[in-house]
Amino acid sequence: MTLPPERPVVFLHGLASRGTQDWPDSEWTAVLGDRPRRVLDLPAHGDAPGLGVVPTSAVLDALAEAIGPDEVDLVGYSLGARLAWDLARHPGVAVRRLVLGGLSAGEPFALVDLSAARAALAGGPAPVDP
Repeated sequence: MTLPPERPVVFLHGLASRGTQDWPDSEWTAVLGDRPRRVLDLPAHGDAPGLGVVPTSAVLDALAEAIGPDEVDLVGYSLGARLAWDLARHPGVAVRRLVLGGLSAGEPFALVDLSAARAALAGGPAPVDP
């Protein structure tokens, strides 16, 4: 009997990083051994091309295409975790296991005073919120 190849683990990194920085092979080989793994750079990070100003759905579609249709275990950290959460229900991605690290329990951007941030960018006072 031939066993199917092991399911790959796909890693998604955090904002302003790159896959090889957040998920170095030297640390994950001890954990996963020879299990197949792919470290993806998010769009406009590392060696990945930018997508321009696009909706989140376009970012998810680009990541889904990079992951491919085969079933994977998906690991995300910070921004990678936020995207992995949505990728787990994307029709083009088959996720068996999902591991999320550094993910906020709430929507952190809901607390941003957008008009104060825009005013600061236009030369006004700094926003009061952090």
